[in-house]
Amino acid sequence: MTIPLVSIITPTFNHRLYIAEAITSVIEQTFEDWELIIIDDGSFDNTPEIVKKFQNPKIHFYQQEHKGIYRLSEIYNFALDLAKGELIAILEGDDKWPQNKLEKQAYLFHEDPEIIFSWGQGEIIDSQGRKITRMATVQSADLRVDFSDRETLQILYRFNFLTPTSTVMVRKSALKNIGGFHQPPGTVFLDYPTWLILAAHSKGKFTFLNTLLGYWRTSQTQVTVSRAKEMYISHDKVFVYFYQHLQDLQSQQASYDSDLEANFQFYKARVFLDEKNWPKARVNFLKCLSNKGLKNRQKIFSAIGLLSSFLKIDLISFARWIKRNSPFAFSHERIKR
Repeated sequence: MTIPLVSIITPTFNHRLYIAEAITSVIEQTFEDWELIIIDDGSFDNTPEIVKKFQNPKIHFYQQEHKGIYRLSEIYNFALDLAKGELIAILEGDDKWPQNKLEKQAYLFHEDPEIIFSWGQGEIIDSQGRKITRMATVQSADLRVDFSDRETLQILYRFNFLTPTSTVMVRKSALKNIGGFHQPPGTVFLDYPTWLILAAHSKGKFTFLNTLLGYWRTSQTQVTVSRAKEMYISHDKVFVYFYQHLQDLQSQQASYDSDLEANFQFYKARVFLDEKNWPKARVNFLKCLSNKGLKNRQKIFSAIGLLSSFLKIDLISFARWIKRNSPFAFSHERIKR
């Protein structure tokens, strides 16, 4: 059995400073059975001209009118429909890969057909490509750590640990089975909602490789920096969307009920707080405080949210801002295994 083709989805918008480096990091991969699908979302710099200089038959370039950050799923799903590979990798136009990224993951999927999803360590770099920190969402001495779909979903209730996206590889069939990439209305990202739905509906392994698989670039123009508040609000909306999605499909599993219901109540309250709907935020935070299934950390934030609803000041967003601008801004939760 041959190693499957990898289709790489690369959305880009005004990435003239980085797109050549991203493409070069694909061309230099030690694994050669790939295709690169680049979708330019109406760049008004010379990104398209830079891409067109790469005369490689494995690179497929498409240009479209600008759709923007709130329609990312349309860009990704257009590329997904074009993809010929059995495996999907994601490389945004300002990120890059180490040379052995595809080789390590493609062989992993080939050797273990139960794997649906794989990710690994990422290195956060600045606009000049200088290392800021190493990011690993799983703390383990093992090179490979497997999570079941159920375990993955339960962790995703807490936070998106399937990051950074530049390290991800996923089976195309699994994505197709859930209708492709998902992006709830009014949110600025699609990875978290997509992975939640993927874990809820797919049976198989989510595998972490404890090795460097991608570089994630941060700069002042990047969405996670320039739209930090929208990112936080989007996270709250994603969980509400996910809960309603499961209810609509009547596919919620009984073993998830208490955790899911508690988290839904908490995030729904935060959405009302984000929207400055103080009365509804107050009612829902009160429900959270009386919910025995809610974790202590969430109860603390519920108390802060309740106080916010009386003062009509979003203290949770203020706490987020403090965390974002602290010296530990790049610290993140890790799963110990």
